[in-house]
Amino acid sequence: MEQEKVQLKDDLILVQYFVELFEKGNGELHVIHEAMYKFIDINDNEIIDDHLKAIRQELAKIYILVGRMQVGKENNIDFRYTSLDIELFFVKYRTVIDHILETIKLYFEIPPKPKKNLWEIFEILNQKIEEHQIEDYPLLKSSLWFKDIADYRNGIVHGGSNCMVFNHDTEIIFQIFDLNFDNIINDQDYLKYEKNVYYFRYFLVVYMAYLHYFLDDIFNLMITLSGRNIKSEYQLLEHEMTLGTIDNSDIIKAWCNDCINAIKQELAKYN
Repeated sequence: MEQEKVQLKDDLILVQYFVELFEKGNGELHVIHEAMYKFIDINDNEIIDDHLKAIRQELAKIYILVGRMQVGKENNIDFRYTSLDIELFFVKYRTVIDHILETIKLYFEIPPKPKKNLWEIFEILNQKIEEHQIEDYPLLKSSLWFKDIADYRNGIVHGGSNCMVFNHDTEIIFQIFDLNFDNIINDQDYLKYEKNVYYFRYFLVVYMAYLHYFLDDIFNLMITLSGRNIKSEYQLLEHEMTLGTIDNSDIIKAWCNDCINAIKQELAKYN
């Protein structure tokens, strides 16, 4: 019981951090990706720059999906299309992770052979944190947050799992089933609509909060370990010809605020 309460508090902090990213700069890219741009400012490896560009592109595609799903719900578009969009969300999410893993391997000069899996790379990051006695990198110290969503994506891509969206007037509710029609997703209670069916809005918000926080941790860690000075914000922004804003940031903020209320309601049960 106490462990569930701690998890809820952690998730609340992360989702509040996430919505603040969008509120602070009204969804402006240089605010959303601030830590990444600071790292770009000190990075001399063009291949790493390419991976970081790919990360920004894949994140942008996820937020385009958010808008399409919201519009689809508001206009009663066939919810089977939303099932495909949710499956694509899982694929794009894992693609972002793949690019950041390649960045980590290049930055820390991890040999390509023998090939390191995700968990081994997390262990290398932990060693770096311990060697330099650096604190405040909780998502780098534990890979458990990523295991579940990696399993969901692997089931869809490699295991024949299928995302099913259920008909609802106002919500996007879903579950992923394997070939035996067994539930794949078994997550926090506040994410549930009922029984084994989940709110996709809350699900996306929580896991995107984890992802953005994780990315910030990675870039801040590499900046700290570099020992190099960061230039001013204006010099920093010259790396992109057009900065602009994240698509559908207002929708994300609304989804975040609803998710925060759901977490608070769940936390109230422990009082």
